[in-house]
Amino acid sequence: MNQRKTPCTTPIPHRFLSRFCIRPPGALGFLLALGALLLLFSSCLTPASSEGERAELAADYYRLGNAFYSEGDYAASTEYLSRAYGLNPEIPGLGLSYALSLLRLGNQSEAEAILTGLVEDDPMQPLYYSALAYSAALQEDFSSAEGYYQALGELREPNPQELFNWILIRVRLGDLESAAALIQGIPEEWLNDQPELLAAAGRVALLRENFDEALDLLKRYQARGGSKPDFLSDLVEVLHFHGLYLEEAGVRATLHRQSYKAEEQAIKLTHLYVTEIEDLSQGFAWIKRAIEAGLAEEVEELFSVFDPTQQAELNRLADAAATLEAAE
Repeated sequence: MNQRKTPCTTPIPHRFLSRFCIRPPGALGFLLALGALLLLFSSCLTPASSEGERAELAADYYRLGNAFYSEGDYAASTEYLSRAYGLNPEIPGLGLSYALSLLRLGNQSEAEAILTGLVEDDPMQPLYYSALAYSAALQEDFSSAEGYYQALGELREPNPQELFNWILIRVRLGDLESAAALIQGIPEEWLNDQPELLAAAGRVALLRENFDEALDLLKRYQARGGSKPDFLSDLVEVLHFHGLYLEEAGVRATLHRQSYKAEEQAIKLTHLYVTEIEDLSQGFAWIKRAIEAGLAEEVEELFSVFDPTQQAELNRLADAAATLEAAE
């Protein structure tokens, strides 16, 4: 279908660039087209251009860079925010946005230089410390990240994402008691709304060998749709400790399903989710399907979750195997 074109007979004033004639379909297409127009306009700037024109163009670059950031296009975001910063670095919020975009591209040194300058200008802004902590954590400088979060905490309560990061930083520092202290202050509604906080709390409980608490927290994390492999691996460990071998097998199957992209393998591995299987002979039948799919490693690992000391269960598996072989 041809795009509808609105006749344009006069040059488009800069302040109306966002209302141009041909609008590509989709948000990203719109942003790309708008960016092209802004770049075209900026090429016309001269030393004689008014400060108002430069300030207006910088503001448009800033808005466009933020829009690309929201779309996840961090390269384009950084490009336009850089242009805005070059024209008018005093735009409120621009320095922080530019620094965060640079961090997304792995340019920590330039981002930290900007953020350090922002802190010097306004040491009471907690967002600057949050960004610096994020940058330090990316570089695995957890001691510095801890210091930045402490500075943030003196200014305001951390939000759920900051609190999650802070807990895991203390875990990486080996300071489990301080991590537990952060967890104790988490409002219950945050735990209900933010599954990753449940996972972080579960990891701390597991490392402190509070296995009952860890089981409760990590199962709540999974029940709320949590699926990050690191935290599901924590759940596997605590399920094994409690002897919940079938549930452990189910979580292992989920992890395997995440690690294989092929649809056929994913379907086969779905059948290995055995948490609700009451008869282990049925569990054996699902494992047999995985054997037929050629997933030998997964089969071996799933067999391994059954405690070899539980002879009754193993005998039931053996009986199921004999029944299946006889049927063939």
